[in-house]
Amino acid sequence: MAARDSALEVLSDGQTAAPLLRVGHLHAVAASAGGENGGKTARTYFGHFEHQSSQRDYPQVCGDIRTGSVRGEDVPFVLGLPLVGGQPFFPHNYTRRDRMLSRLIIHYIGNFARTGDPNIVPTSDEGAEEDEESGEELDEDEWEDYGGGDGGQEGEIDDGNFIAPHWDTYDAINQCYLQIGIRPEQKGHYRGHKMSLWLNLIPQLHRPGGDDVSMRHHHFPEEGPAYYDGN
Repeated sequence: MAARDSALEVLSDGQTAAPLLRVGHLHAVAASAGGENGGKTARTYFGHFEHQSSQRDYPQVCGDIRTGSVRGEDVPFVLGLPLVGGQPFFPHNYTRRDRMLSRLIIHYIGNFARTGDPNIVPTSDEGAEEDEESGEELDEDEWEDYGGGDGGQEGEIDDGNFIAPHWDTYDAINQCYLQIGIRPEQKGHYRGHKMSLWLNLIPQLHRPGGDDVSMRHHHFPEEGPAYYDGN
């Protein structure tokens, strides 16, 4: 089971995660170059959905607990289906936390669709400064008991109100992204070492050597137990 999961993780990284991260990186670089050349500055936002729905279609096998989500599990939350009991496409009994998370995602996406920024749209200069530092406080009735309730941290209850964390822009250096789950959290360098395998090491192995390197440098001996068995 562990070997299977490891193989699937490696293949998923190479076929899905790394290409998506590469696209985001190229978009961020192009947006930065456009702003430096006097063009309209575009912004790139990176998010990772890690919530495990209470009504997921991928049950644990033989008691083997796996964390994280499966590709496509975010779709019902983006569409707001937990808010209507999953009808008409996903008739499931979503929990209160599922509904609260769906509200949070719609909050971000709605703001992004209207303004190009998933965070709150300030109504004054004073509000802009406050919201940039602490995020948007949502109604107590909407966010009560969501996220644990320790208070004082992003993504947790603070004095009865849920504070939606500020979603920072993604750039080629800091590589900030928002981990979207029961406790939303701002992080950086998504799976850095594992993504580096596909985005840096393997592409470098495919590059040709310098002109001063002889082709014989890349040749293996025809026979040698250090390379393969047989004659």
